[in-house]
Amino acid sequence: MAVTQAGASQIYLNGKLIHEFGHFDTDPSKVKAFDPLQNLIYLPADSIGNYRLSVRYTLQPNIRYTDIFGLTKNHFFKAILFDLIPTQHAQMNFRVYFKGIDVFILGLMFILFFIHLAFYLFQKKNKLFLLFTAYLLCTTILRVFKIIGQNQNYVEDRYYTLNIANWLLSVVVIFVATIFYNISKERVDKYYYGIIVYFIFYAIISSFSYGIQWQNVLLLFGTIFNFFVLVRLTRLGIKKGIKGFGTLSTVLFFAVLGLICITLSMRFLNYGITPIGYNDLKYGISPYFIDAFFNFGSISIPIGLSIFMAIQGNETNKALSKQLAENETLKNKAIDHERENNSFLPIKMKR
Repeated sequence: MAVTQAGASQIYLNGKLIHEFGHFDTDPSKVKAFDPLQNLIYLPADSIGNYRLSVRYTLQPNIRYTDIFGLTKNHFFKAILFDLIPTQHAQMNFRVYFKGIDVFILGLMFILFFIHLAFYLFQKKNKLFLLFTAYLLCTTILRVFKIIGQNQNYVEDRYYTLNIANWLLSVVVIFVATIFYNISKERVDKYYYGIIVYFIFYAIISSFSYGIQWQNVLLLFGTIFNFFVLVRLTRLGIKKGIKGFGTLSTVLFFAVLGLICITLSMRFLNYGITPIGYNDLKYGISPYFIDAFFNFGSISIPIGLSIFMAIQGNETNKALSKQLAENETLKNKAIDHERENNSFLPIKMKR
């Protein structure tokens, strides 16, 4: 049996207590809400042959709930019966994939953070390295809180963990916009301030309201607006002939395509997660393909920005090499000129 709930419960089989989730108590102040997150539990056989399941259930008072990042639905109480062994295998395979994707992305962000931190420590006068390092640090911490929150069973704690991740998401979006304005050599304008105001508003609404429709709709519109601003800045960067913006235009295309793909799949293809993995989608499209494509789109921007920084570093090195070569040429000309002047001195002295 797979159970998900938003409170504390005791499950009885033929009058015998077989499972307790959270801390159930008749004193509301002692209740601790616990969500098993649909991990399978064993339903023991009873010699009587007739089975009667009973549930004692209560909610923890004065706590908030969230379903940010999708896996935490906070059902009042929902239990589904499964064949234990095959379902365990299916669930294990799915979690290896799903957690593996999370750990891979976290590891990638961690590596990029340390690489750019090293660049900043080597060139402390370059504030762009500091900005990009701070962006990658926030992205890494966001991933950590997201992974912890999606696997957190205590409902009260999960609200705070996932909302911290959600606020960090808003900070990350603002960092990305700031970096794009910086590298495109554009002054901040009404669009930049619009992104800041919108995503602060989004984080506040998501924190103090409950319901995935609110959160998803606000995030979708905010993301579309943010991509519109980034595409505009990328176009301006290409017009100015700044090296690397061609790469950024490509990664933005994949990021937008990934977002559109996941949004349409949730709306029309029955995309979602069950206790044993993804739902079976319509039209024979693999949900793993959709998920992998979306995740690739989500990491394409930090990877693209890293490539852009590498291209800019290469262009700077070329410019410095060219300058050094010119300096060397000027130095050699000055030495030759000095030698010519010195060669006339003995002749003048003899006269």
